[in-house]
Amino acid sequence: LRVIDCTTRELKIVPPGNPYVALSYFWGDLSSNVEALQARLPTQVPKTIEDSMIVTLALGMRYLWIDRYSINQTDPDEKHHLIRNMDKIYRGAELTIISCAGNSPSHGLPGVCGTSRRAQTLMKIGSHTLARVESVHREIQESKWFTRGWVQALLSRRCLVFTESQMYFQCLGMTRLESLRGDPDFRKGALPTSTSNWTIDEFQAQLPEYFKRELSHSGDALNAFEGVVNHFRE
Repeated sequence: LRVIDCTTRELKIVPPGNPYVALSYFWGDLSSNVEALQARLPTQVPKTIEDSMIVTLALGMRYLWIDRYSINQTDPDEKHHLIRNMDKIYRGAELTIISCAGNSPSHGLPGVCGTSRRAQTLMKIGSHTLARVESVHREIQESKWFTRGWVQALLSRRCLVFTESQMYFQCLGMTRLESLRGDPDFRKGALPTSTSNWTIDEFQAQLPEYFKRELSHSGDALNAFEGVVNHFRE
């Protein structure tokens, strides 16, 4: 894979087995964002990108995969090949950072490097403190990201989601809210997840959800869903 070295900002080809983080976020207007592949990141990149590199390093990782920079957008063959293999890219990542805040890549990750987020409402009654917990389900499903990025969450083993109010973690075994200590006791996670033993009915149930997504290029629709098909085939 071609990844960003967050310590040097260089784009490198790393051999299989090197741990990396992936980013899923809302690109914005793709027609104005296509750039030729560079040997290193530009001096100025959208704040969501900068924040994601900071989070990657803070987690003790070094490499970050971002489709905008890790795929040669001017090479149709490379782009087609990698889009068809999104399942391997996101499942291979140690973690997927998901940005569910803002309507552009310049918004940043709330809580990271000055990007503001909604404060938690607290009320004290005697010796007790009551806290208002935002609905992560609602924040994610009402975000601009959710209209685009559902497949990445489905194919990822671990997701760290940044919403307007807090961080949310979900893996195949548990969910965690930043605003609550311990297990929030969700009946199901706020993100769609895959399983290792899908039935054909469960696979078909993903189709109507996928068809709600907005894709900038309609020709990418079947290629992007092929990652789900590959997972089900295995």
